[in-house]
Amino acid sequence: MTIRPLLIAAAFLAFTSAPAFAHIEGHESDEEKLLPNTCAELANPQRYSNDMSYPQVKALKLHCDQSAAKAKAAAKAKADAKAKAKANATVQPAASSHTHTHTH
Repeated sequence: MTIRPLLIAAAFLAFTSAPAFAHIEGHESDEEKLLPNTCAELANPQRYSNDMSYPQVKALKLHCDQSAAKAKAAAKAKADAKAKAKANATVQPAASSHTHTHTH
């Protein structure tokens, strides 16, 4: 029995299984993702975990949602105030019905 068929089979298996291992390493699973510490990190699910089973992630999501709601309300209030100020600026005072007569 020669070693040549065994070497060919081993080489074939090595070349066909190598791309599969490289492909698996190219994708991070949820266990390998970092836990986010900021709202920006939470918004990046490719790098950071957004798994709500982690108390830290769940608390951060709640905080980020509340902050976003406050920011949205503040922006709406600012826009409303600006619109009201603009509406008040365009209102012209009524013309006076009193006429002035000058006597000399």
